Amino acid sequence: MAPQNYYLREGCHLCRDPSKNPSFSEIHRSGNREPILSIKYEDVLEFAKKVTEEFQVKVDYPPVKFMPEKAREKINEIIESRR
Repeated sequence: MAPQNYYLREGCHLCRDPSKNPSFSEIHRSGNREPILSIKYEDVLEFAKKVTEEFQVKVDYPPVKFMPEKAREKINEIIESRR
């Protein structure tokens, strides 16, 4: 009987190197890597813009800066109110 290659979870390692574009590889039992997909930020941005136009999505609000310290304050308020 031929060996089965259905290790969908076993041996899956998701590792992100922030200095590189994300990529997906199939790694065979022999250790050989076979690239499946490579994603570039520019490609994702271009796709998102095209889809936005196609679906006529309008973004008419100003960009918002996320402030982690404010978020932490709010979370702490919620925690305190539940005690």
